[in-house]
Amino acid sequence: MPADHFRLAFICTGNRFRSPLAAAVAADAVAGLPVTVESAGLLELGEVGALIEAIDAGRVFGVDLAAHRCRRLAPGSLTGTDLVIGFERKHLNAAIADGAASVAHVFTLPEAVSLLDRVDRPTDSEPVARARALVRSAHEVRANLTQQPPGEIPDPLGQADSLQRKIAGSVADLSKRLAAALFDSTGRITPP
Repeated sequence: MPADHFRLAFICTGNRFRSPLAAAVAADAVAGLPVTVESAGLLELGEVGALIEAIDAGRVFGVDLAAHRCRRLAPGSLTGTDLVIGFERKHLNAAIADGAASVAHVFTLPEAVSLLDRVDRPTDSEPVARARALVRSAHEVRANLTQQPPGEIPDPLGQADSLQRKIAGSVADLSKRLAAALFDSTGRITPP
C-alpha cells in the first residue's frame, strides 16, 4: 500500500452484517479520496454473502451489499493498517493478536468517533497525513482518559428485527461520522 494511501479496516464476528455495512458506508463517504476500505470477520464461514437483514439495511442507506462475500481475518493481514475498527472488544483483541494491527490504531466504532470528537483538528492539508495525525491524537486522548469512552455495538445476529434496524442505523451513522471526522467528508448516506 502506498504511503499516500490510508487503509481502513472494519472487523466483526462473521463479516456478514456490521463490518460489511460499515465498510460500504465509509467507502461511500470517502469516495474519490486516497482511502482503501475493507472488512473481515473472526470466523471462517467460507464465501457466504451478507445476511439478508444487512443487505436490506444497506439499501436503506444507499449501499449495495449483495455482492459482498465473507472474508476471515488472516494472520498478519492488518500490519500497517492506519485504522482498524471493531464493534466489540473481542474484535479489537483479534485485530491485534491475530491481524498484527498496532494497538494505537485499533478502536471500537463508538470509541473512535467519540475520541475523534475530542481532538484538535490538524492543519495539514494533505488528507492522508491529516487522518493519520487524527488517529495518533485519538490514541493519545484514550491513553489519558480516566473513564472509558463509549464501547460496543452488539451482534445483530438472532436479534429482533427492530433491534437489527437500530444496530444498522448506529453502524451507518457512526461510520459516516468516522469518515467525516477523518476526512472532512460528508458522503451521500442519509439515515432514514
